[in-house]
Amino acid sequence: MFKKETEPLFVKISPQVEFEKQVYYLKNAKDSDCQATIVSEDHNSSPFGLVIHSDVPVQTSEKDLRKAFSDLWQEKETKAPTSLWKKWFG
Repeated sequence: MFKKETEPLFVKISPQVEFEKQVYYLKNAKDSDCQATIVSEDHNSSPFGLVIHSDVPVQTSEKDLRKAFSDLWQEKETKAPTSLWKKWFG
């Protein structure tokens, strides 16, 4: 959702995050055409494991992020892929 409104979108991943999760976040960022970086060990003082940001400010008077960006908190429904047999035989 953010990707539609801002370009570019950056994902910063802490080196403290488990390796499997780092790979997961990197893959998701790549699939979303976002630039992802695992932050250097030299800069690991942040309490955050994952930061997603853009270089464009967002103006909103609402202080509660869940209200200001309510559409981002809703789960997207994913349609099950149609099987090959269903495609061939209806």
